Amino acid sequence: MIFFVSNLFSQKSEIPRDTTKVKFGNRTIIIVEGSDKPVKIIEEQENSPKKKEEYKLGKNSRWNGLYLGFNQLAQGLAPLDPFSGNMEIWEVNPWKSRVWNLNFLKYSLNIVPNHVIVTTGLGIEWKNYNFKENIDLEEIDGELVPVVNNLLNYKNNKLHSWYFQIPLLFEFNTSEKSNRGFYVGAGVVGGIRVKSKMYKKYELNNRTVKSKIYDDFNLNPFQAILTVRVGFDRLTLFANYDLIPVFKQDENKGDGLKTFSFGLRLLPF
Repeated sequence: MIFFVSNLFSQKSEIPRDTTKVKFGNRTIIIVEGSDKPVKIIEEQENSPKKKEEYKLGKNSRWNGLYLGFNQLAQGLAPLDPFSGNMEIWEVNPWKSRVWNLNFLKYSLNIVPNHVIVTTGLGIEWKNYNFKENIDLEEIDGELVPVVNNLLNYKNNKLHSWYFQIPLLFEFNTSEKSNRGFYVGAGVVGGIRVKSKMYKKYELNNRTVKSKIYDDFNLNPFQAILTVRVGFDRLTLFANYDLIPVFKQDENKGDGLKTFSFGLRLLPF
């Protein structure tokens, strides 16, 4: 309730009907038009419900954004070691094997207000493996196997796959503001495969040929990815490791191969 006081000892006058409200940050300025000079009254807004709601919806989480990373197929827990034996055929060019993530939905719950949160959400992943060897993935006796192609020289030989993903992340930030301060997060990302294809580019009879073959290529339909993320201010880096093998069959067909990837967030939103 707003009172207009003409002097210290006078009675309270009626509140004029003409009032104007102006919001500035977390303050509201109320201008009351009277017979004398306008009176400005400033009210503090404490515990803004809007701020609470924004935080509840994941304002301080770093899940959302556009991410770029690089893939390496791994044997066990040794992603950077050379492949051995018949597994060498699966080697990839890590700098040409990329992963893109578009994470567009997030929802967080407080553990320690403004600093420690649990986040889930929704995202899309596009992943590819650029093979070093000149291989085709062929079905032989009902099984998909890698076969070296000695007739064609592939300039580009990639296996692509697309996934819908849902995370469960524990996130810590030293700052109460989004994209400020030191940040660390860890958790598991689950995914389901939507589509996959093999893309090849090669020269044949003095012309460039590009081919696309759509198939499941014996890829596992589900993902379970262990992820660790660190950042400072707007910079966020990540490292991912598959808990589920990329392929479904025995080791000659790629069973046991897992993906190790690393990268950064290009665009936060």
